[in-house]
Formats: sequence, structure tokens, C-alpha cells
Amino acid sequence: MQAAGEIQPVGYRIAWHRFAEVNDSLLALNAQAVDLAGVGDSGLIAARTTGLPIKAVAAWRIDGTNTAILARAASPFRTVEDLRGHTVCLGRASMGHFLLLAAQAQAGIAIDAIRPVFMGRSDCKAALSTGAVDAWATWGPFTVMEELYNNAQIILRGTTLSTSVGVLVGTEATLRTKESLIRDFLARVWRARAWGLLHQADYARAYARDTGLPPDAALMLIQRENTRMIPLAGDLKSLLSRIQETFFAAGVITNKIDIDAAVDLTFSDIR
Repeated sequence: MQAAGEIQPVGYRIAWHRFAEVNDSLLALNAQAVDLAGVGDSGLIAARTTGLPIKAVAAWRIDGTNTAILARAASPFRTVEDLRGHTVCLGRASMGHFLLLAAQAQAGIAIDAIRPVFMGRSDCKAALSTGAVDAWATWGPFTVMEELYNNAQIILRGTTLSTSVGVLVGTEATLRTKESLIRDFLARVWRARAWGLLHQADYARAYARDTGLPPDAALMLIQRENTRMIPLAGDLKSLLSRIQETFFAAGVITNKIDIDAAVDLTFSDIR
């Protein structure tokens, strides 16, 4: 947003906070330490099942190339079938978890034939590098960095299987009390995303400066993902339903949420 010129002037203060894991950002939301948080579509489903009263107010879709199941460079694993009887590190109810379950279903592999190891991203990275796990189901910059700097073996990309949707969420209380500010902010998000599609090199340079990601990795990330906003009233609910059904069938979640209640159409007119 800063690179796109959408930060100033706004007439209100925008403060950014980076969290190591999705759960940390959800905890911050619940504690009213932040007003909005960007999470994956699976994170929205998992959070709502625990009773966290959050709703999606904006959504974007990426190409699924960077959502992947990967292994070490010298690994013998080349297909999901090769992972039978082996371990895959991932975050519980994450985008990587969904990709693994979808891949197993497509290949006709029983859920318990591949053993998931639930850890955070930094722990998964370390576990993969030491051989403590056989593969890692991850996304975005983590995939790019493993490819560029560790010559990771890509077992499967989420190009067709992954839903590859991110959502901006807020608590129901915050969305009610700060609606006008949020509407203005979301309009800026839409414009910034449109700018990013047209100026990928500039976006990548800004991303690298802000995150510390190496410039070549940032450029690969941005060019592969082609992030674009999608309407709340479009395919979002069907994509969320697909995630929910997959997680429920696998026992990842034990109760289902009302998908309609997870999306705040009050903001659906913003473009």
C-alpha cells in the first residue's frame, strides 16, 4: 500500500504489525490489539469453529504455484504417493494442510497413510533441513526461499488443488464500530492490489525492503502469485465451503460453521 501511494493522506493512523504465525494475529484480533488481520481462507474457517467472532471483509486470490509440498534437494520423494508412511510438516488447518488432504484425496491415499507433524513455519523449516521430517507443506515466501536457496524438490504445487485465497478479517464488534474507517481502508487495499499487478517489479522491491526477503525471492514471489482482489459475493463462499468439508471429513475440525456468517457483505460493494 505504501509503494502504491495509498498510505498518505488518510486522516487516521495506520499501524502495521507483523506476526510469526496466523494464530498470533487471531489472538491479537480477539484482544482488540489490532482491528484487521490478513489470514488464509483456511484460517478463517478454523478460527470460526473455535467461536472467534471474525468475518471476512475483503478477499484476494493468488495463483497456487507457491503453495506446495516440498522435500530436501536429495530427497527420493517425487510424488505424493511416495510419501506413504512418511511425515509432512505443516500448520494444523493451514493452506498447506488443505493441500495435503486434497492431494491425498485425488491420489486415493487414505488420510492416515501420511503422517502430519504440526509445527510452526520456522520449526518446519528447521525440521526439514535436519531430516526430522520428510516433507513440508507450505506457501508463499517459504516455498520460494526453499527453491532458490536450498534447491528443494517440489513434490506438488497447489496450482489446481489449492483454493489459494487470502482474506482480511475483523471481529464483529470492530466492524460495527469502525465501519466508515474500514470502508476507506478497504478501498485503498483494492487500489493498491490493482497497482501491484501492473507494477510487479516496483512492488517486489518494496516487499523486499519491508520484509527483508532477498530481492530475487521477492520478485519470484510477486510474479508467480499475481495477487488480485475477488468479490465477497463471488466464489468466496463456495471456496470456503470446500475447505470446511475437507477439514471436517478428515477430522481436522469437529464442527461446521455458518459460511454466510463468516463473510460480511456490508463491504461487498467496495472495489
